[in-house]
Amino acid sequence: MIEFSFRISDGKCIHTRPAGELAKLLSAFSSDVTIEHKNQVADGKNLMSLMSLNLRGGDVIKIQIHGTDEIKVQHQCEYFLLNNF
Repeated sequence: MIEFSFRISDGKCIHTRPAGELAKLLSAFSSDVTIEHKNQVADGKNLMSLMSLNLRGGDVIKIQIHGTDEIKVQHQCEYFLLNNF
């Protein structure tokens, strides 16, 4: 299992388009991805689950990846987050 944290730098709340793109990206991999914020856990591959976290700029999220391609998922996820959040 791989785990890392990320601080959302965008000053606004995270809206549907980037959350949907993240879910789509993560769905391309076989590893399970969970995203945690303030004791709430979301399935990283599910848009509605991600939106339920109500993420805003400045929030810190914890990403956990478990599976056979977790290193690839980590690299792609970090790249996406850095360029979109």
